[in-house]
Amino acid sequence: MSRVLRLLKYLLLLIVVIAGLVLHNGNPEPVSFNYYFGTVQQPLAVFLAATLAIGALLGMLAGFLPGLAMRREIRRLRRQSASPPPHLEPPQPGNPDAA
Repeated sequence: MSRVLRLLKYLLLLIVVIAGLVLHNGNPEPVSFNYYFGTVQQPLAVFLAATLAIGALLGMLAGFLPGLAMRREIRRLRRQSASPPPHLEPPQPGNPDAA
């Protein structure tokens, strides 16, 4: 099964690379990007690639943060389950509260 998933990953990567090359060759016109500190003039494909990369990073971050919270919760629950609650501990000999 992992061979199929690996093949699908490489196929998806190939499709993204081909789409990027098509976008790059189809959009050679320079575009000005005005921001607070100045202006940058680059081909449109560069800005498209940068936007894609920023979106991918933000998407990975959005997917990673809930997983991090779940791992923390799992760790807390494992620690909690490692020590039994006091009312479930076996009675000690000589303890007058032992039934």
